[in-house]
Amino acid sequence: MALGGCPHAASLSTPWPAEQQPAGLPADRALEFRGTSSGGQLWALVASLRKLRATIWWATEGVGSLTVVAEDAGGVRVEPKDLSFVQGGVIGWDRPGFQFNSEFRFPHSGCWAMRAFRGPMSGVVWLDVDTLARSTVLPSPSGA
Repeated sequence: MALGGCPHAASLSTPWPAEQQPAGLPADRALEFRGTSSGGQLWALVASLRKLRATIWWATEGVGSLTVVAEDAGGVRVEPKDLSFVQGGVIGWDRPGFQFNSEFRFPHSGCWAMRAFRGPMSGVVWLDVDTLARSTVLPSPSGA
């Protein structure tokens, strides 16, 4: 998937191949991105995106609470409406560290740097909301 319109996205955040998507989510229902990070791995799983509302699951190494902030090129910052630890993790999504669930409401489409911090881990996942909105991302399955 080309992430045109988001200059950093193509080089820093690449959708994971469909055959490696979590078993519990069909390839057309989620997009996984490996972030660029230091102090541990950072993964994002975009489970749904509708009308600038995104459900994003995170897997990250590190210790303590996870902080995630979205920032656009103009410096507009958006905090998640919800960010919580996922007890037991997302079924079929085997990534290092602990898993968290978040919901973001973006004020506009475009390129967003999703900056994450958890203890010594810091990283970024670049998302082009325009491209994701035109992709096959659908609402997450029931019970997820």
